[in-house]
Amino acid sequence: MTVKDRRPSQAAFATATFTETRRVGGEWRQVPASRVHAKTMGSTVTLCGQSTLSWFKFWDIAFVTVQSDRCPQCTDALAQRFAEARRR
Repeated sequence: MTVKDRRPSQAAFATATFTETRRVGGEWRQVPASRVHAKTMGSTVTLCGQSTLSWFKFWDIAFVTVQSDRCPQCTDALAQRFAEARRR
């Protein structure tokens, strides 16, 4: 399955400028320690347009599942993509 074949909410994963190590579900993991943005595979910018070249990418965490401080512009951009996909 390619990123294009996925729903918009699945195709956007979490990225952040800073991380910290926390115990999650019994194991130590890197977690966001700053505002979380949405990024799609193959792009070097977030959905709100910020460069992510030096940011930590959470490849296994979908942006929509993040419970902490999410970027409002990325949230809006993802909602718009989801609405556009539904219209197709």
